Amino acid sequence: MTPYLKKLYASKSEIALTGLVTMLNTMSGNKEETIFIVDYILNTLGMLTENENGTTVYQRAMEFCDEGTTVVGISTSVIAGVDRCINLILEPKGETVNIEDTEGCFCYVYNIDCPWCSELGYAFFEKKLSSYHRIA
Repeated sequence: MTPYLKKLYASKSEIALTGLVTMLNTMSGNKEETIFIVDYILNTLGMLTENENGTTVYQRAMEFCDEGTTVVGISTSVIAGVDRCINLILEPKGETVNIEDTEGCFCYVYNIDCPWCSELGYAFFEKKLSSYHRIA
C-alpha cells in the first residue's frame, strides 16, 4: 500500500468514526480499503483482535451476498446508547445504491460490542452536513 493510500484510508476512517458515511472507491475494487478502515476503527476503539478484524468482518459481510457485491460506504453508529456498530453499505452487482432511498440501503451492520448480534439487512440514512448518518 502506498503512503498516499494509507493517508487517504486513514482520513476516511476518521470520517467514519464521527458517524458520517464515507464513500469508498468502487472503480478499482475496495476490499483492501474496507479492511483497512474497519481495522482502523476497531484499533481506535481498542477492539481489534485476531478474531475480530477487518478481514473477518469483510468475510462475514460477503458470506451471504452474491458474487460481485461491493462495499460502497462505511459509517459508525451506536444502538440504544450501548452497542457500537460499523455499517458497511453494500451494492449488489448491477444495482446502484441510493443512500436517500426511503426503503433503506442494503448493509452489513457489524456490532462491535456483540459480534454475534451483527446482521445483514436494510439500514436508513439521513443527510447531515455534507454527508449522511445512520438513523435506523
